[in-house]
Amino acid sequence: MHRALLLPDVFLTILDFVAVLPKEGFYEGHNAFCHGNPSFARLARTCRAFLEPCLDALWQHQLTLGPLVKTLPVDTYEETVHSNKLRPYGPRFFNITLTRPFMRSDWVRFDYYAARIRRLGYLDLEYGDLVPTSWQTPSAIHREREVQWKVVADLCFYRRSRWILPNLTHLRWNVYDVPYTDFLPMLLGPRLRMLSYAFQPIDWSPPGTFPPSVALRYVARFLPSLVDLCPSLRELKIHPRYPEHVVVAARGFAERCTQLETYHVDTSRHLPFDRDFLTYLAMKPCLREAFIWVDSESAAAIPLLSGPPVYHPFPALQVLYFQATRLRFCPPLFDAMQHCRLFSLTIEVHAQPLAVEVADLFAAVRKHCDKYTLHVFQIVQRSLDAAGLEEDIWPATKSDHFISIDILSILFHFPNIRAFNFALPMYAWLTDDDLRMIAAAWPGLVSLALYEIWGSKAVLPASWEGVATIITRCPMLSILYLPFDTTRNLDAVRGPDVRPSERLRGFNVFDSILPEDPAAMAQALFSLAPRIEDVFLQGPDDYDPQNPDAYIPFDFVAYRSQVLKILCRMREEHFGDEYRLDPTGKNEIASASEENPKEWNPWG
Repeated sequence: MHRALLLPDVFLTILDFVAVLPKEGFYEGHNAFCHGNPSFARLARTCRAFLEPCLDALWQHQLTLGPLVKTLPVDTYEETVHSNKLRPYGPRFFNITLTRPFMRSDWVRFDYYAARIRRLGYLDLEYGDLVPTSWQTPSAIHREREVQWKVVADLCFYRRSRWILPNLTHLRWNVYDVPYTDFLPMLLGPRLRMLSYAFQPIDWSPPGTFPPSVALRYVARFLPSLVDLCPSLRELKIHPRYPEHVVVAARGFAERCTQLETYHVDTSRHLPFDRDFLTYLAMKPCLREAFIWVDSESAAAIPLLSGPPVYHPFPALQVLYFQATRLRFCPPLFDAMQHCRLFSLTIEVHAQPLAVEVADLFAAVRKHCDKYTLHVFQIVQRSLDAAGLEEDIWPATKSDHFISIDILSILFHFPNIRAFNFALPMYAWLTDDDLRMIAAAWPGLVSLALYEIWGSKAVLPASWEGVATIITRCPMLSILYLPFDTTRNLDAVRGPDVRPSERLRGFNVFDSILPEDPAAMAQALFSLAPRIEDVFLQGPDDYDPQNPDAYIPFDFVAYRSQVLKILCRMREEHFGDEYRLDPTGKNEIASASEENPKEWNPWG
C-alpha cells in the first residue's frame, strides 16, 4: 500500500470523492436520493488502516434508527420483510420488533456504532442545489427499516442514558418521525448544531396514530428552551407553513440564540417580519441561511438597514429564501446589503409582477451579488390569488409581461449557475439562438426550468435544434422543463455535433406543440437522453369557456403512455440486461407488457 494512503488528510479527501460516486442503477444520477454507499463498507474490510475512517463515513448519515437497532444481538430483535405486491421488483421494507429485555453487555456493539452517527434523517449525499427539495419532501421509499414506536420506547427505557446518539450534530424530524416525538429529548445531545422540522400540512395524514397537531404543540413548548437544552444549537429550519404559535416559539429561539447561523422558518401563515425582528436578523454576524417574509409595511424598513445601527446587513448570508407580496420589494434588500456572497437565492412573490420589475431584480442581483458564488436562482409565483389581489390576470397582457432573452441575459453575468427556475405568469419568447446563449453562459447547468408552473400562452419558436444544443453543451443537465415546438427540426437530434446525455432524467414540455406520432417523440427523446426517466408531455390547451362544445380534448395521458412504452422497448433493445435486470427497468417492462396494446388515437 502506498504510504500516501496512510496520511489522514489524503485518505479523507479520497473518501470525499468516493461519497459522490453514483450508485449502481440504471437511472442513478444527480437527481437520485443516495442512501447506503457500499464502497465505504468494502473499503472498511480492506485493511485495519482504513477501518475507522470508512466506518465513520458509512455511519455518518442515517435516515432511521433501524440499522443501529440491527447492531444489537440477533436474539434481541425480529425482522420481517414486506414488499409491494403491485411492484414485485420495487423496494422492500423491513419491520423490526424487539423480542426480549436487554442486558448491559447487549449495548457494547450498539454504542460502538451509535457514536459514529452525526446526522439522523439525512441521505448519504444531498447536493447543495437540491437541498430545498430533499428536506421538504420526505419519502417512505428510502426509509426501508422503519422503527416502531414500541421499539423506540424500549430503547429509551433500557438504555439508561441521557442520549441515544451522543455525537449527533444534525437532526431532521419529518412526518414519519411524528409518532416518536415524545422521545425527541433523547436525541437533543450536547453537540447538536442543527434541528429541522418538516411535518407537512396538518391535513396530511402521517403513518401511525400520533396526529401532527399534537406534535406541533409539543414542539412549540420546548422551542424557546432549546438554547438551554442544546447550547451548541445554531440552526433551525421549519417547513412548511405552520400556525402562529409555532412561529412565535421559533422566533423566541432565534432571539435567545447568540450564535444563530440558520433561521429558515416559513412564516407565510403568520404576519410578515416587523422592523425590529428584521433588524435583529440583519445584525447577526454568523447568519448564513434565512427565510425573510415582507409586505409593503415591512418593506419600507429595508432601506434603513444600511444605516445605523446595522450599516452592513446580513454580512455572512449564503442562502436566502425571500417571500414578498410584490416583486419590487426585493431590489432594495440587495441595495441595503451592498455586497453579498449568495450561493442560493429563492424568491416567491404573491402578486403578479411586471417584466420591468423582473429586469430591475436581475439588475440588482447582478450589481450586488458576487459573480462566482451564485449557484441556485429560483423565482416563482404559486398562484394568482395568493394575496387576493384583483389585478392578477392570466393570461397576462403581452405589453407588460413579455420576457425575452434580453432580460434573462442579465444573469449571464454569473457563470456558475447550476439550477435556474423561472416560474412566473409571463409571456415567453425563446429561439434556438437564445437556447445556445443559455448553454454558453451556464455550461454547468444541472436543472433548467422555464415556466414550469404556468407554461406559456405564446407558441415558442425554439425547436429540437436548440434543445439538442443545450443538452450537448450542458453535460451535467439532469432536469429540463422547457416549452418549445416539438414538431420542428426533429432531425437535429441526430446531428453530428449532438452528444446524447447520460444524466438527463426529467423532461417537461408543458404547453408545447407535440408531434402527432408518439413514436417520433419517443425517438427524439431517446436520441438525446436514452436514460430519461420522468417525461411530462402536454400540448397547449385550446379550451374556450364561451363555447365548450367546440373543445376537443387531446388525450395527453394516452399519448404519454404510448411514448413511455416505446421508450421502454428501445431501452430494452439498446441496453439489454443492464436495463432488464435493473429493479426499475423490471417494473417498467412488466408494466408495459401488462397493458393491453391499442391503436393510438390522439383524440381519445
